[in-house]
Amino acid sequence: MVKQVPKPLGTLKPKIMEWVKITYRVSLNEKRLLQLRAKNCGLSLSAYSRQAVLGQKIRENLTGSELKAYKRLFRCQRAFVRLARDRGPDHPELAQAFGEMAALIKEGIMDFKQ
Repeated sequence: MVKQVPKPLGTLKPKIMEWVKITYRVSLNEKRLLQLRAKNCGLSLSAYSRQAVLGQKIRENLTGSELKAYKRLFRCQRAFVRLARDRGPDHPELAQAFGEMAALIKEGIMDFKQ
């Protein structure tokens, strides 16, 4: 159901964007789930719903444990890059293995970000 907001009388400037109100029905459990997801993303329920309906990408904020895991992955990736660089001249096959491991971890970090 779409309700149009009445325009104020006597406005001199035309509005760039006109807002309308849309209402929809959900169950109590669905409302709670939507509120929880919106809170995890740092958005209001309206902003979360708008982005979801328009098909925009919605990113949730990382929890404390997820952030710790992300930082650990990043440190491990840097350590493998350093090992690959340091071992390169003496042991090329070991340096290559370290480099491949660093690339795999970096790929995991990129997936983690999304």
